[in-house]
Amino acid sequence: MPATEVIVMGTFFLVIGWVLRTLLTNRRRVKIAQLQTEVQVKLIERFGSGAELAEFMGGESGKRLLESTAAERVPYQQRILGSIQAGIILAVTGAAMAWLGEGHHDLEGFVFLGILACAVGIGFLLAAGAAMLLSKKWGLIEGPVD
Repeated sequence: MPATEVIVMGTFFLVIGWVLRTLLTNRRRVKIAQLQTEVQVKLIERFGSGAELAEFMGGESGKRLLESTAAERVPYQQRILGSIQAGIILAVTGAAMAWLGEGHHDLEGFVFLGILACAVGIGFLLAAGAAMLLSKKWGLIEGPVD
């Protein structure tokens, strides 16, 4: 089987896997949001007056209720690390593809895709670096991150 067919098939299955993962993750998040909304609506309906609701919201339980409604967020360190990982993987893969395609007329597409992947990888690395610098400048990160 030619190398081009292997790459096309591998890419096809990777894309299908990524789409399925994205759909399942989105479905799970929607279901969690619906359940949280139902519980919160039922809880709020139990209050007889606005004063009781205001008293509840001012207490510790009310604060926990408000915190639970916040969207599921990924910590900034994890997002920056994800960008660094993606950048390294894409840059190395792109460089390897460009190197493999160099000098082979039947693999000219490798050079183009390799350069493209390498450029995207470098973009991810630059974005991660900019995020780190801005986070430190804005006081979000102080010294080494634990």
